[in-house]
Amino acid sequence: MASFCNYFRFASFMDDAARQHKFNLGSRSTDNGLSGFPIYGILGLMSDEFRTKIVVDYSPKEEDQFWHLYVHGCRIMIENGEYTILDLAASKERHSDLPTWCADFRYLSPTNYLGDGFDAGMARADSDNVEFCGLAMDRVKDVVQLPQDWVNRTLVNYSPSAAKQLLEREARCLQVSQQVYRTSPVEIPPQHIETLKTTTKWRKWFTIMAAGEEGQRPTVDADTDFAARRYSGGAIIAWEGSCFFSTGGGRIGIGSISMERGDSVHVFFNSHVPHVLQFDSTQQASAFVCPACVHDLMSGEAFWARDPINTYGRFIVR
Repeated sequence: MASFCNYFRFASFMDDAARQHKFNLGSRSTDNGLSGFPIYGILGLMSDEFRTKIVVDYSPKEEDQFWHLYVHGCRIMIENGEYTILDLAASKERHSDLPTWCADFRYLSPTNYLGDGFDAGMARADSDNVEFCGLAMDRVKDVVQLPQDWVNRTLVNYSPSAAKQLLEREARCLQVSQQVYRTSPVEIPPQHIETLKTTTKWRKWFTIMAAGEEGQRPTVDADTDFAARRYSGGAIIAWEGSCFFSTGGGRIGIGSISMERGDSVHVFFNSHVPHVLQFDSTQQASAFVCPACVHDLMSGEAFWARDPINTYGRFIVR
């Protein structure tokens, strides 16, 4: 499990927890005054030209919705007096452009310093299990991964096979989105987060490389070469530890490379973003896989539509 940074007993939980969360949220305040916020998951460290078509469904009301979740979760926990509240901190730093109230979902990457993701769970005094209250919202269907060495070999060793694999994987990400949103093969769905969607210049470099000889640098103009190298450098960072995935419920998202088909996507009370769990053979307990950016689950609307206050479940995470 992630490290437990704070333990709250119920007698003082409401006051202490509220102060703790306000302190942490305030200390990383980066509100840019916009009515919507970008999510920089897989393109988190790239320049603006790489981010122009990222789509996410945040809106100004979402901060209020998060605090409604937090309060309802506190009430549920307090009603079960045998529990201790656990406030988990996943990391120390975060990407500066995320909303102040939203924890990031890629906190494990050593090259992408994101973080301070807080999740409130419950633990009995006589148990090592942590329980989270919330809803199972979806199941992971297709997972598209990109081993980082493909990009390295393309850039450094001029490997045709690596260049070809990279282009094929980029196309696969788009194909997954097109299947989910049932668009034509030439249409890019507006929901598609363009993980490795290249411009003509970038693609030209990789196409020439894919058709070339091992170890031979492509002969292209300086602008094309420069653009391709910037693309490669960004991809090395962006794809580290990440994957692009779809769900059985018709959504797409970005999560950890350790995700697998059939993993369960959950939204918990007191949690900022969806989380992915892998259940054991008993289906009674699960392992925490990662937080994830899942289109259509980031705003809270789908969660509230299922009346979570009256229908929530408890999930054991080990």
